[in-house]
Amino acid sequence: MIVKRFFAAAVVAFTVTACSSAGSGGPSGAPITGGDFHVAWNAQPATLDPVATTATTTRDIGSNIFEGLVALDAQYRPQPVLAQSFQVSPDFTKFDFTLRTNVTFHNGQKMTADDVIASVNRWMADAVTGRNFFAGAKVTSPAPDKVEITTPKPLFTGMLLLADASQPPVVMPASVIANKGPSGVGDIVGTGPYKLVEWRKDQFIHLEKYAGYTSPSGPPSGLAGEKKPGVDNLYYDIVPDASTRLSGLQTGQYQMAFYMSPDHLPQVQSDPNLATSIESNSLIGLVFNKKAGPMSNPAMRQAVQSAIDVNSVLKAGFSTEQFYQLNGALSVPTMTGSYTPAGTAAYNKTDLARARQLLQQAGYQGQTLRFLTTHDYDYMYNSAVVVQQQLKAIGVNVDLVVTDWATVLANRAKPDGWDMFITGFNFEPTPAAYIFLQPSWPGWTDDLAIQRAIAAVNASRSEEEAKGHYGDLQAAFYSYAAMVKFGDTAFLTGMQKSVGGYTKLVGPILYNVYKTQT
Repeated sequence: MIVKRFFAAAVVAFTVTACSSAGSGGPSGAPITGGDFHVAWNAQPATLDPVATTATTTRDIGSNIFEGLVALDAQYRPQPVLAQSFQVSPDFTKFDFTLRTNVTFHNGQKMTADDVIASVNRWMADAVTGRNFFAGAKVTSPAPDKVEITTPKPLFTGMLLLADASQPPVVMPASVIANKGPSGVGDIVGTGPYKLVEWRKDQFIHLEKYAGYTSPSGPPSGLAGEKKPGVDNLYYDIVPDASTRLSGLQTGQYQMAFYMSPDHLPQVQSDPNLATSIESNSLIGLVFNKKAGPMSNPAMRQAVQSAIDVNSVLKAGFSTEQFYQLNGALSVPTMTGSYTPAGTAAYNKTDLARARQLLQQAGYQGQTLRFLTTHDYDYMYNSAVVVQQQLKAIGVNVDLVVTDWATVLANRAKPDGWDMFITGFNFEPTPAAYIFLQPSWPGWTDDLAIQRAIAAVNASRSEEEAKGHYGDLQAAFYSYAAMVKFGDTAFLTGMQKSVGGYTKLVGPILYNVYKTQT
């Protein structure tokens, strides 16, 4: 059968996903063909291989370079990209794809079923989602333009997971995958509208429009549909300081600036040459090291959970409620297929007396907790300072370990090197897919009740049946204290008013941007 709708109402609340210009309806001048486009980017990626990491900076830059068989449209529904079409069996154990035959890689090589098989197998071996949900799956090709994925058990969320952009199963040449090392592939070669030309560490990443690109069909929608790059060269200039990103945007050095400080909103709005986009698609939380150290004790995690006032943390990180929203669920209310308040009673319940009692139960002896954070994302550092103060109030010592984001990513992979860190997670079309619920992702959530709830979701035969298990998942999440969720948040993007074609879903979509005459 053709795959049914999946969470079609998954539209994020309080979000502006397209350009929301201050006093303007968007660019009105004639498009300028080609040219260079500079964006001020806040963090240096550790790699550009999106299967080797869950870091959003890799994912967002990589979305210009790589593509998968399917992707999410603006309604969070899977749509074909490198696939011409797809089908899902009635029991959700077989996922069939008919491939497009006009696709070439950036090295000029034609994409074949062998490349797809190698890419999906690599994703199932190396990616968090692939390992945890597609274990034991088989990938075969019954014809040159066909690929089949067969799972040993029903996987109701299977097509959503294959379309998810968080750590996507992008297609690369089989020869590139065969030569990959422990930190990912060495050759950054995809099928996307832009190819990598140069990466100067801590300076810029230069992408060039791929002359041999063939776009999927259909109107642009989210990460699916037609891709029509409007600039020749796309530069991600690495600019960790938020004030420098603002000044460069104001002078015209950058056409866009991302992860701007919420405090800069009035300055951007008052500039007649600039437009803003306030974009919400993330939940923010405090991740615990549950494999080693003090936070591996559930009572210790529950003590921290009881000590935190999320209102103060969110205000420190995002200034005003224009940029954050209190919500204890793992979905937003408009995600009607998965949202439920069930199981969230422990959300934002500050109780210092209970926190101190739990500290005693955990046997805390004044050890210093190592808190990884960075200035590359201002909200992470500002929120960490408030959490540090709140934990000090119950007698917990916290040391902020401040580095660049790439170093945070490296350090969090070492179980003996940290106790907590703050990060954001883009909303998932199914909460079962959140990486912070998986035992192989840093934080190492390994809880039987959580895994049982996820298994029940995946064994469902309908959206309605799956929704009934999300309350169990959330109850287990809070009982185990897998993470302290602060709330749902929005980020400020600034751009020249001459910028057209910008949209966002999961991350910023830049391959359709263009400049106009002013």
